[in-house]
Amino acid sequence: MFGRRYLVLGPSTWRFGFRPPKPADSFVVVRVPDGPADVNTVLLEGEALAAGEWWHVRMDGTILANAQYTGPLLVDLLIREDIAGLLPEQTPAPLLVVGDTGAALTFFAELRHGARDVLAVWCGDWTGSELPTGFGARLAQAVLRGLRLIHGNRTFLNNHNVCFWRFKRGTEIEYKLTLAPEADVYGLSVRLRNLVGRAGLADYIWEYRDDFQQRDYDNHLYEVPGPPEEAGYISFVSDASGGVLVKRKWYAADALERRESKWPDVRLTVTEPEYIQREFGVDVRYLGAFRRNRFDIMLESVATGNVHAIMVDRCRFDNDGWPDLCQVEVEYYKTRSLRRSAGPAVYGELEQIVAATKAELDRLKVSYVDSYLSKLTYMREHYERTVHQQVAVP
Repeated sequence: MFGRRYLVLGPSTWRFGFRPPKPADSFVVVRVPDGPADVNTVLLEGEALAAGEWWHVRMDGTILANAQYTGPLLVDLLIREDIAGLLPEQTPAPLLVVGDTGAALTFFAELRHGARDVLAVWCGDWTGSELPTGFGARLAQAVLRGLRLIHGNRTFLNNHNVCFWRFKRGTEIEYKLTLAPEADVYGLSVRLRNLVGRAGLADYIWEYRDDFQQRDYDNHLYEVPGPPEEAGYISFVSDASGGVLVKRKWYAADALERRESKWPDVRLTVTEPEYIQREFGVDVRYLGAFRRNRFDIMLESVATGNVHAIMVDRCRFDNDGWPDLCQVEVEYYKTRSLRRSAGPAVYGELEQIVAATKAELDRLKVSYVDSYLSKLTYMREHYERTVHQQVAVP
């Protein structure tokens, strides 16, 4: 159901609980574009904050002033002066977005805002006969209710980027499309990025302030042949600090879901095989090294807050004669939501993103193989074909 939406501006001390609002205090609400009530994430940007109507409201429900504005609401993180001047006691900040369908109020806590945009996430609803009537009183009571909801979840909502959690922690959930070795990895990544918010991905936004990433690192990969409960691989990934990321995955066959653990910033004082024996106590086979160049498109479901990645990468192997492995990987990353019910939606969302990705590859006439082909399988197959060549262990 769609409803009206209002952005609430007021002292930040209200949000952080240092001084709750008093009846004589006031706030400003700004009308922003209407939107659905049953979503997790609200992003206000561009035209949404370029013009509209505002109301100056006292906490007893009295409307003190009402006017239109044109031009940016936010200027270098600050509320424009003509509106900020209505609240002279403290510099006003975006506090929350209130959605009003008539039958219910929905609250979205401001999570981050930039020079000209605001990101908010769902933090509660208010329905039933207790809903106040009268425009000013309804807004004032909505602000009080919204502030209480934020305070009740303040660790999640009031700290930078701690609001993420993972569905099936310790499990990687990922689709893979294998491309030709000569694929234009960067060009494809940019074109796939531009799908977000359009056509088959209309209900997605780029992850706020982190939508396009590039990576370039070396990887040494060791197969763990068995026993079955230990099968998979252990790899050592270079990092810029001089340490390595140690990554281990457990699986007997390529699949959508694989168990995974990571240990960042490991400082090796022994050889990699010695480290593996000491820390994991398993026998391994070194399959070789590769350099991985990767571009990540990070996108968030507005409906659930689930964040996924479309990753386009090239792996170039140290072993002579091994073709580059180029792939598009669609992977669930994390969730930005108070609702634990968002987790199971991951599977349907991944299928939707994969379908949109395939449709774009088809439109571009880019060939691909739809499979779960892992780097371990690819390297093992090539290693066994060229086993007569000596592979030097680092």
